[in-house]
Amino acid sequence: VEPGASGNVAAGTITILAQPVAGITSVNNVATTSGGLDEEDDASLLARYLQRVRSPSAGGNKADYVNWAMEVPGVGGVFVVPVRDGPGTVSIAIINTNKEPADQALVDAVQNYIAPPWVNEKEAETMTLGGYGTSIDTTQTDDTGDSVKMVYDASGAGTITHAGLQSILQQPGIWQARVRVKVDSNAGTADLLQVGIWNVSAAAWAKTRPSGTVDAVVTLKASDLATTFGNKIVEFYWNGQDQLELRITRLTTDTTTTVWVDRVVYRSTFSKDTGEGKAPIGARVTVEPATAVLINVSATLTIAPGYNADSVKAAVRDNIAAYIKSLAFTSDNDVRYVRIGQAILDTPGVQDYSNLTVNGGTTNVVIGDQEVAVLGTVNLT
Repeated sequence: VEPGASGNVAAGTITILAQPVAGITSVNNVATTSGGLDEEDDASLLARYLQRVRSPSAGGNKADYVNWAMEVPGVGGVFVVPVRDGPGTVSIAIINTNKEPADQALVDAVQNYIAPPWVNEKEAETMTLGGYGTSIDTTQTDDTGDSVKMVYDASGAGTITHAGLQSILQQPGIWQARVRVKVDSNAGTADLLQVGIWNVSAAAWAKTRPSGTVDAVVTLKASDLATTFGNKIVEFYWNGQDQLELRITRLTTDTTTTVWVDRVVYRSTFSKDTGEGKAPIGARVTVEPATAVLINVSATLTIAPGYNADSVKAAVRDNIAAYIKSLAFTSDNDVRYVRIGQAILDTPGVQDYSNLTVNGGTTNVVIGDQEVAVLGTVNLT
């Protein structure tokens, strides 16, 4: 009824029917809702228009990549870094029209439009089942093909493995394993499922980045999942030589939840170089969300007589948020301490302020080229 970002809510928060429906006794959203964006303001539209007319196409130049990304609905800003990952590579960071890091759906849409990635699918029921409590389930109506059912077994953990994973990966680089999974109830808060990429050659978990230190493995609780199939993503780096294995383990910590695994999609975070999208042949394009830098603000306000303190505090927060949004992907995107103070003073009802801190300090916050400032906590007293 009311479109916009306010519709992006957590699981379990949509519980009321606006109008009664015969036969319906309750309603609930089992997963978070996403994709809601506020209407673009005039200033943002003007900025996109000027970007387009001032940056003409030149056969795959930097401006082309910006324009192509901005052609995808929902994109509110783009920053391109040529040859970031070596010769022939193009890195594209994007934000949505709310000036926040793009979600995975928007990243995928831009990637597919400019330069599609490598995509490989593997059905869970064709992988190797082991341990306890795992079986092929042919009764689920919302899976592709069949799925693997994993139930608690006191004898030990259940496993799904995909050995020789490297044999279906077309090129070295950073990949994503998108595991399509659901549970019968997302009420559990104990560790339930471990999903990771094992480097057989190194006898250790693969890493998420070249020369990285973060293991390519996640541990999920039932509360992290939904009762309808959805993707959980694990990123991993492949050097083109090591043997890899996907390992999915149903842990015994959670003694009640049933898990179904439908399939795994292995998707490269970089594009093919075959020129199937807008990008020229030979270009290896990576699209990713801008990195969020949280900006936490704290201050003591002196409220002018006749003003409601709560209303003034809400207005201060809105002014700070508007300032931070105005910086997104601009040539000078650092968050300046004095400008935060100015946003506070410019708010009707604020007579003065003291004890202002931005991210715990009194200095500017430096924002990188492919980063975007996002308002975090605002503590006003």
